[in-house]
Amino acid sequence: MKERIARILLMSDSHCMVIPHWKQKGQTEKGAVGWIVEFFISIWKLFNFRFFKKALKKAGSMGRFDKVIYCGDLAECVWNERGMITTNDIHAIERFKALIELGIDVRVNDIHYIPGDHELGYILPLSCDPKGGISWRSINNFESLFGPLFSGFSIEDFHFLLLSSSLIIQSVEHLSERERKFIIRLRDNQYNFIRNYFACRKELGTVFLFLHDPDVLEAFHAQVLKYKVLCGGATLKAFCGHMHTEASLEKYQNLGHIARAISTKEKILRWLFNRNEKGKKVMQWAKDNLRRIELFKKYNLQIVPSTAGMMGRGGGFLILNLYSDGSYEIKKHKI
Repeated sequence: MKERIARILLMSDSHCMVIPHWKQKGQTEKGAVGWIVEFFISIWKLFNFRFFKKALKKAGSMGRFDKVIYCGDLAECVWNERGMITTNDIHAIERFKALIELGIDVRVNDIHYIPGDHELGYILPLSCDPKGGISWRSINNFESLFGPLFSGFSIEDFHFLLLSSSLIIQSVEHLSERERKFIIRLRDNQYNFIRNYFACRKELGTVFLFLHDPDVLEAFHAQVLKYKVLCGGATLKAFCGHMHTEASLEKYQNLGHIARAISTKEKILRWLFNRNEKGKKVMQWAKDNLRRIELFKKYNLQIVPSTAGMMGRGGGFLILNLYSDGSYEIKKHKI
């Protein structure tokens, strides 16, 4: 008879605001359409912290957990796209971290935080802060508060890889040469860590890959092919944050079809996107979405829901149960 050997709480993307959202910096230069979108996002942000506390209360009432894994974007900082760079950011995020530690029955050392875009900084197709992006400062602040950007552990035949997607896919072109070399060296260290992690385990059972942005699966897959790190027959399942709800995958795929533009409707929509620079950037990124969707399927991607959902949809957390016979189950809990 199988016995449960571990119970793991999975959370992501609460986007708790370190300052009121209307005071957040780096939210300009969007134009009329951008401001309309930002208006509705701002309404959503008003309720994020409330949803976060509600999720903690529900998870806290469910008994003891062996591990907690948080898949990034715990908070949004003073400068939205620059990550954790101010004293205000650090103090506020310390408080959010303390709420998790106090609200959930788990040892503090068994809470694992994966860096998200909002912790480390980002440059994405719709970015509007010319000084946004990942930086040496945000990385150091994250590590001082949460620990290393990437790590791994095992529970019997279950292996866990916790990686930083930002290290791999975020641009470093905006940085000084010294900072670029620092982050590129960290990126190489993470790749070496992945290879060494598998090399030290001749027989693998199930490997759980945790990251924030699932687009990084392209780079991970390239490493798998190049170094044949999974040739031992391991079963791999990926978990990500970033997308907030499973419904986001459909929108992700739809953008891919628009970027490819085979039908008349898709061609018209692509023409509309391409009428401004930000729309062109979205189409440039989305042209590879369909290929990435195939990788998502290959790695059996599971979206860890945002505690706050997305514009009224979704919201909650997952519980991953591991069993002595090598099986596992994932239970979804809404708030």
